[in-house]
Amino acid sequence: MRLRLTYRGALKGNSRKKEDVWALREAFHPQLKRFWEAHQHLNSLKTHRLLGPEKGKDPERLLLSEQFAEFYKVGHIHFVPLATREMHLACEISVLLLVSPNSPHLLAKGDIDNRMKTMLDGLRMPQQRSELLSEHRNDQSGEPHYVLMEDDSQVSKLSVEYDTYLAAEQSDIQNDVVNAIVGVQIQPKLVTMANNFFL
Repeated sequence: MRLRLTYRGALKGNSRKKEDVWALREAFHPQLKRFWEAHQHLNSLKTHRLLGPEKGKDPERLLLSEQFAEFYKVGHIHFVPLATREMHLACEISVLLLVSPNSPHLLAKGDIDNRMKTMLDGLRMPQQRSELLSEHRNDQSGEPHYVLMEDDSQVSKLSVEYDTYLAAEQSDIQNDVVNAIVGVQIQPKLVTMANNFFL
């Protein structure tokens, strides 16, 4: 299974805060939600429960997105990861970073790794409550957040390429804006009946 995600904004390295990670999650959420809705298997496949104590026992068949939103929860915030450990899925990720010609510090050798760590954190769901924002404490909407993966241990390959963003405006330079195109290939590490449509 292949898809591409895009991001335009700041991509912090050492100086990042959790708000910076959430800016990425908020940018990727509508794209991933649209991917689920448009994919012929993801938006229609119903299975017995694949997760939790009722795994395999519930006679009712449920959509994967419904199951995931119910199971993957941090605090009272629900998440729908596309690639999960339970389904034995791994992600190969390639990132194309387009940066302003006047922002060479964005590509400083040591900081690229830190910026990619921020990118990967923005693609995964939070692992603990401390990663949530204060505003999430009052979020009673029940609307799930769509993310690429459960955690970044599922990244089997990561490659980064960068080039000049020739359409950069002065405000882009002042705010260290990058344009990122994130290519993703998801594939099973172990093929099962539940994940064979990812092939």
